[in-house]
Amino acid sequence: MKKLVVALLLIASLAHAKPRKPTTAYALSGGGTAASVALIAGAFLLPPRSGDIYMPMLWTGLATSVVTPSLGNWYAGRWFTVGMGIRLATGGFAAYVASTQRQDVQCSDSATPKTCQEITNTGVTLLGVAGIVFIGGAAYDFKTVRDDVDAYNRKHAFQWAPVLTAPPSGSGAVLGIGGTF
Repeated sequence: MKKLVVALLLIASLAHAKPRKPTTAYALSGGGTAASVALIAGAFLLPPRSGDIYMPMLWTGLATSVVTPSLGNWYAGRWFTVGMGIRLATGGFAAYVASTQRQDVQCSDSATPKTCQEITNTGVTLLGVAGIVFIGGAAYDFKTVRDDVDAYNRKHAFQWAPVLTAPPSGSGAVLGIGGTF
């Protein structure tokens, strides 16, 4: 009977989460960010004609760069980070600036006179500031990876404490075990 009770307790107990490693978290954040940067750079380097931009690759790189710096934080159990919020906000700001800060100019690559649109100098400056803040959000997430891993490991640590006490009847002893499992 004792063996059956022990077997049932072992089967019914929760599985113990293994501790997370900071090196794995850093590798996920760094590798993901590098992949996003490679996509963005590839959008400028891979088109067949000079000056062309491969837009699907550019948009994919920009979209993934919102998420990939946070992969290490996700590994540590933090699903939404301050840095991700910063990147989302600056991405929205950059999209607003790119769509509103435009001006008509004379096209320089055309033999016949026609007008083209380009971003104003103010728009270029605001996009540069947005880019710096965007990178700052990624750096913030990278800086907080170790704290998130440590918090995860503390939360999921296996702790127990045996307690020896006397039963209410006064005869014998009772062994109790408490803790977080």
